[in-house]
Amino acid sequence: MERKQLMQGFALLLSLLVSANSQASLVINEIMYNPSVVADSAGEWFELVNTGSSTLNLNGWTLFDEGSNSFSINQDLLVASGDFVVLARNGDPLVNGGVMADYIYGSGMTLSNTQDAIIISDAAGIEMDRVAWSSALGFPSATGASLALLDTTLDNRLGSSWQLSDSPFAGGDSGTPGVANFLVVPAPVPEPSTWLMLGLGLLLLSAMARSGDRGRALQRQVGHV
Repeated sequence: MERKQLMQGFALLLSLLVSANSQASLVINEIMYNPSVVADSAGEWFELVNTGSSTLNLNGWTLFDEGSNSFSINQDLLVASGDFVVLARNGDPLVNGGVMADYIYGSGMTLSNTQDAIIISDAAGIEMDRVAWSSALGFPSATGASLALLDTTLDNRLGSSWQLSDSPFAGGDSGTPGVANFLVVPAPVPEPSTWLMLGLGLLLLSAMARSGDRGRALQRQVGHV
């Protein structure tokens, strides 16, 4: 009976592990707040990346700053695991500096060149990510180049996690809209709950092994009687 209960418990943990590991996480990965080849009103954009293992639909999500700017995504916008999505003020590559945008938010948000923030909340109002930038916070000052996150596993709230992009794209400014900033996107990091369940799973396996040893020992004792 003890072994059966342990097996059932282990199966439940595995089910929870699969569920937790399938969670998606959306990260602000690149920000063009001060283009030089076109006006800010035409060339501002930012990029998000899904570092989780399941697809996200951003329909109903809201993006805003710490002031009065905001917009809500009002159509299906799917972001598969490991994929990037570019949101821009203007969707015409002939006008916006050569950016191929996945979603156009228009005048709902403007990105300040000195200090500003991008905050993302899902359809349920749960905050998913935020980046607030300024030179006082250690962020590089950008003109004609995007702020690029060095590594998606870094804390993107820290200025030291960012540098200016040095990869020119179609219009002449530097950035990597829609692709990895620095060629390699790190593998998703398991959530803390995943590590906890892995540890519990190992404990269960150990308990099962000990239970099996006791059973074999009892059988040997009975065999010697």
